[in-house]
Amino acid sequence: MSISIANTSRLKSKKKIGLLFEKGKRLSSGPLHLRYLKVDGHEDSQFGFSVPKKNHGLAVHRNKIKRLMRESLRIQNDSSLEKGGVLMFIYLGKTIPEFEELCELMNNLLKKLSNEKA
Repeated sequence: MSISIANTSRLKSKKKIGLLFEKGKRLSSGPLHLRYLKVDGHEDSQFGFSVPKKNHGLAVHRNKIKRLMRESLRIQNDSSLEKGGVLMFIYLGKTIPEFEELCELMNNLLKKLSNEKA
């Protein structure tokens, strides 16, 4: 089962993003970082993806990295992400990653996340 990242599961609310950075916890796997916050209720998880302009000045590069992150999350088989929560993936590397490398980093992060929740 792959994770669905539809428009309804995109993290867009400034209020939730502010709360995520204020009260959320942080995990990292190399240049890929994860901010997460468990939200009470029966809503699906919301996902956000960020690449700082400081590290990648061209919007084309930032957008490509975000597309790669979304796809690498989509192909993961982690049922724990289907429950309510707010997650923000942040790529802080200086180079554009290969897809396989990003999948491995994402897998490591999700393993750490499932260990934290357990």
